[in-house]
Amino acid sequence: LDGQHFELQFLQRTYEAYLRAMAEADARLATLNEQVEDMAQMSAYRTVVRNLRCLKGVETLTALTIAAETQDLRRFESARALMGYTGMVSKEESSGPKVRRGAITKVGNAHLRRVLVEAAWAYCRQGARPSAVNSFSRNSAFFRQAASSGVGRNGPPVFFCVALADSIHAKASR
Repeated sequence: LDGQHFELQFLQRTYEAYLRAMAEADARLATLNEQVEDMAQMSAYRTVVRNLRCLKGVETLTALTIAAETQDLRRFESARALMGYTGMVSKEESSGPKVRRGAITKVGNAHLRRVLVEAAWAYCRQGARPSAVNSFSRNSAFFRQAASSGVGRNGPPVFFCVALADSIHAKASR
């Protein structure tokens, strides 16, 4: 990009200003990444971050976010409780014998929910196939069937987020 030149002086100055802004943003990002890595090595987070990073789709920033937002994953009795905390549970309208389930409630920790969805997307992009789901969750039969249906247009299927929560809860229980 440094080799690009414009004949008009104002275009060249604008272009150079954008290049400087990009270099500054890269430097800030590098500094923030170093701070995240340093924070992940603190005794309060080291073990949980190391355990969570064993999961596909979860790197240091995601693991640290999960650890910070949940405070202590052992406080959740199950993956279902963790998903309830994030608002990734189905709405339900019941009347007599009729039970209707809808989209997720989105009541809960929105930041954690977004991080779990991003991790599920990362997992899906890594080529998740029904056979690979065995390593993703303890309840592999359900997830083999769910994974065979593919990833929806509007985002990763909720079951990948549930599987991630299940795996996170399993790692935290150790």
